[in-house]
Amino acid sequence: MRRTFGIYLLLSITFYLCPGNYLFAGLGDSLSSELAGIKDHSERYDFAYQQAKKYLFSKPEIAKAYCKLCISGSREQNLPFKEYSCLLSLGTHFLILPDPDSAKWAYDKVIDGFPKHMDSLLVARATKNMGLVYFRSGDFQQALADYQKASKIFYKLDRPVYYANLMDIGNVFLRLEDNENARQNLWEALNYIDPEKNTRWYANTLNSYGILLENEKKYDSLAHYYRRSYVLKKKLNDIYGQSVSLNNIGNIFSRYTPNPDSAIKYYKLGIEIAEKYRLKKELAQLYLNIANAYETRKQYELAASLRDSALQIGISTKNYETQRKAIWGLAMVKGKFLGEYAEAFELLRKHRYIEDTVFNRGKLEAIEEMNAKYESAENQRRLAEVKADLRQRQFLSTLFGGISLLLALLGFLIWFRGRSLRRAAVQETKIVEQEKGLKAIIKATEEERRRIARDLHDGIGQELAALQLAFDSKGGRQDASLSLRLQEASQKLRTVSHQMMPRALELAGLEAALRELVEKSMTGTPINAQFDAFGIPKDLDKDISLVIYRVAQELLNNVLKHSSASNVDILLTHSSQKISLVIEDDGNGFKSEEIEEGLGLSNMRSRLATVNGELQFESGEDRGLRAIANIPLS
Repeated sequence: MRRTFGIYLLLSITFYLCPGNYLFAGLGDSLSSELAGIKDHSERYDFAYQQAKKYLFSKPEIAKAYCKLCISGSREQNLPFKEYSCLLSLGTHFLILPDPDSAKWAYDKVIDGFPKHMDSLLVARATKNMGLVYFRSGDFQQALADYQKASKIFYKLDRPVYYANLMDIGNVFLRLEDNENARQNLWEALNYIDPEKNTRWYANTLNSYGILLENEKKYDSLAHYYRRSYVLKKKLNDIYGQSVSLNNIGNIFSRYTPNPDSAIKYYKLGIEIAEKYRLKKELAQLYLNIANAYETRKQYELAASLRDSALQIGISTKNYETQRKAIWGLAMVKGKFLGEYAEAFELLRKHRYIEDTVFNRGKLEAIEEMNAKYESAENQRRLAEVKADLRQRQFLSTLFGGISLLLALLGFLIWFRGRSLRRAAVQETKIVEQEKGLKAIIKATEEERRRIARDLHDGIGQELAALQLAFDSKGGRQDASLSLRLQEASQKLRTVSHQMMPRALELAGLEAALRELVEKSMTGTPINAQFDAFGIPKDLDKDISLVIYRVAQELLNNVLKHSSASNVDILLTHSSQKISLVIEDDGNGFKSEEIEEGLGLSNMRSRLATVNGELQFESGEDRGLRAIANIPLS
């Protein structure tokens, strides 16, 4: 517990206080110069993120340096998506080392800290990777829970990752010895993962399916799956994956189709990679397996040396299982084949001790915990007896004073709470009255707009239409300019009438009215407009429809007047919880203070407040503007 807390504290200080330029250290002169040459901050940290992903499996330390730079710099520039994306990659780096505590720290930061409304996929990936941490630590039930939680999001938003996640779920079932569920998940993953686009996932699934066949003792097909996995891992330059695949292929020739020469060949390739990149756990396993192959060839001295190397790794990493296997193998070689009986006997004693240690470790910890609880309880009991007499003597003298103080305090609290409730009631009444007043003003305004629009359309509009007919019937067509002016006046009158109260909103609903608004607003302008709507009911509440229409009208007017944009996207969505309007342009953007001071913000927010809605802006200079209006429906 103390170790985990220490790691969390150290990492928090390192990643949240180190300035971005300091983190150039560790990348090397050429890479530092390359980064320093990118002046745009967003491009620089996007480059750092891409480089981190590139080197994650082949050069982990360089990937780590890029991740730290991206995290620190993105935070300074307020780029949360890049910051948490790099945190996710950093967690993967720690997972490869392996350093599970640091990996959990990074994934927890993403799961708990990243705004889920921005990109739930990022949180799902962190949850998936957290499952892998638990998987490697042996907590398979928690791993399965995390994988399944992530799977629900992937199924909706990213189907390729969903199929990759099936591979992880299949691996959990393999460890739980549930071959039926393992086969179902792994086979579906193999059939739906695209080996060209998602090579790494496909290679991992091949390896897992080979393990399933090994469990089911179907040895004929093993080499096919393990070799295909190795070829793809080599193509990806996945160091860890190559060492695992080479070890699996070596096991085939060592255990199932005895061919020690071929087994040694593959084990040596795996050892070369594991030694170069310091993959200690994999290296120890390869030493143990190649030792078995050399025993088959009766090279007992070499087999003993390799097992001793595996033992040293097990001791340095405190891996009791590796120590146990290495010591047992050494004892057998020295006793059976090398005649070193005294050493073999001593090794067997060590083996017995380690087995007892591993077997009893959990029990010893439980006993120690119970003893600690018992001793603590006994000490507390004795202390309680000593203090009991003193408490009894003090009880009567303090009883009446305590009751008096309690009653006084209770009276004060009742008075204070009553005053607070009265003030809150008065304040709530003021707010309700203000909201009623605002709604009444907006309602009166809209009613007046509707009346004026109706008068313009049915009164002056009809008179202009009649005048046009009369003028044309009496030869007015000969004076083309006057006829054209009459037509233009009629058209302008209709436009003003529709702007004040669009008939499409009353007759066809919000979606049709907004589509008409976009077409009329952008026709004849250089701006390319794209309108999309999803799930909008025609019987949507009239007040909500009118508020959204007015907000859209104001925002589109701002795009035309201020943005200098080439493109604008309008998206209207409806769900059981809310209805949302998003208008995004690629114009020159605004600073936050400019957004607050202009753009009719007060008018739009006042309208939205009448239906409990809210308005948000996301912008920056030369980055366009995104306006998001949300209105709850429940």
